[in-house]
Amino acid sequence: IKAGLRRLITLWRFPEKRIERLTKGIKGGVVAEMNYGVLVREVERAAMRRAEFVPKLGENPHMPSEILESIRRASK
Repeated sequence: IKAGLRRLITLWRFPEKRIERLTKGIKGGVVAEMNYGVLVREVERAAMRRAEFVPKLGENPHMPSEILESIRRASK
C-alpha cells in the first residue's frame, strides 16, 4: 500500500489549499483523530471528498493495526 502522512500541528489557520493540493489524484484519505470529528470535516471540505474517519476517545492513541485497516478501506 502506497501511503503518506500529513501531521497538522495547529488546527487554525487550517491549511485548506495545501490539503486540496495534497489530495488531488489519491484514491482515499484517512483522518485519525483523538476526538470525535473536529478535523475530519475540515479535511473533507478542503479535499472535496469523503475521508475514512478513525476516531479515538480517551488516553490511548491509535494502534497501528487500526490505522492500517483504515488505509486498506480507504484505498479500495
